Amino acid sequence: AAAVAGAAGVSLAAVASADASGVSGAATGQSSAESAAAVVVDQLTVEAQEQQQAQALERRAAELRANASALSRRMTQKAMTAGAEAANAKAQELLLATTRLESEAERAEVQAAALRAKSKAELREAREFMEIADSELKSLSGSGGAGAAGTAAAAVA
Repeated sequence: AAAVAGAAGVSLAAVASADASGVSGAATGQSSAESAAAVVVDQLTVEAQEQQQAQALERRAAELRANASALSRRMTQKAMTAGAEAANAKAQELLLATTRLESEAERAEVQAAALRAKSKAELREAREFMEIADSELKSLSGSGGAGAAGTAAAAVA
């Protein structure tokens, strides 16, 4: 009884006192042994139930840890996906802006080239007019008459 009581966590003193009270009589001793055995059985039953509860709690804790790990992996994947989508959207936005700016720059270059060509043509025309005006002025100053003024007007027209 002492070995069983020790395994169940029952103090040896309780078993010994139950055995000592059995000295007064065989019937009382048998009844004390039975009550001590009943106490041990009750305590073993309680311990078995507590052990089952502890195992159930450990299983539940392991399940919760697994769920938390799975949830963490899913959230990490979602965050990575959202980040990739945001980066892709920003890249598309920047690509459109770059394309638009390049197109505007190309139009500006074409317009600048047209303006340069027009400016060269106007400069060449202005030089030609200056040469005509110079030659008319020289001819007017050399001939000294109004006929030269009429010739200059005809040359300009």
